[in-house]
Amino acid sequence: MTGLDRIPGEADLLGAYERLQSLRPPEPGARDLALWSQWSRLDPRLGELWIAHVARRWRLLAPTELNAALLPQPWPAAAGPLLEQVPFVLGVRSREFGLWAKLALSGIRAANHGLYFLGLRVPGGAHQREDARLAFGLYRRWGFLARDLLLNKAPRGDRTLIPWDVRREVLRDLLARSPRITVSDYEQALSGWVGRRQAERDLTRAGLRGSGRTKARIYRA
Repeated sequence: MTGLDRIPGEADLLGAYERLQSLRPPEPGARDLALWSQWSRLDPRLGELWIAHVARRWRLLAPTELNAALLPQPWPAAAGPLLEQVPFVLGVRSREFGLWAKLALSGIRAANHGLYFLGLRVPGGAHQREDARLAFGLYRRWGFLARDLLLNKAPRGDRTLIPWDVRREVLRDLLARSPRITVSDYEQALSGWVGRRQAERDLTRAGLRGSGRTKARIYRA
C-alpha cells in the first residue's frame, strides 16, 4: 500500500475532531487513532487534537493495540512525530510515557516519505523549501520533513528542535552575508526554534568571537 484507500472528507474530519475532544463514550480506539494519525498528514488541526487526546488518555490505551493498528497503515511512521510531541503537552519528560511510546512504535521504521504535510504548501515554493531546510529532528527521525509543532500556542523559548547539522548550515549562510552577527540574528534565521543558551553555544562552537554587552553582543568570524 502506498497511500490512503480514501481521502477523508470534511464530514470525516469533523467526526474525528468531535470524538477526540468528547468526554463521552465511546472512547476512540486503537484503530481510530491509527487511522487518524495518517489523516494528520492532510490536516494539522487533526494532528493537534490527536496529540492532546493521547496526552490525556494514553494510560487507558494498550500500546501493543496501537502498534498492531499502526503496522498495516500506509505510513505507520506518521505516528512517530505525533507521539514525540506528547511530552510537550504533558509538560515533563515522563519515562513511563517514553516506554509506552516505544512499545506503540515497536517495529515501525523511519521511511523516506519527504514532506510530512501533504497539499498544504505550493509545490516548489519558498515555504516548502524552508520546511525541508529547517526540518525539526522529531520529524527527521521518522523520515519526514516539517518545521511545525502541532500544539496550541506552541512554546518556543528554550526549546531547540532543529538539529545541529541544519543549524550549522543556517549559520554558514548568515556569515556568508555578513561577518558580524548577533544571537538575535541567528535565532531569527531559525524562526525562533533554538534556545538562547544553545544559540550562544552554537556561535562559540563555530569559532566566532563575541564582544560587547550580553544582549547586544556581536559575534565575528
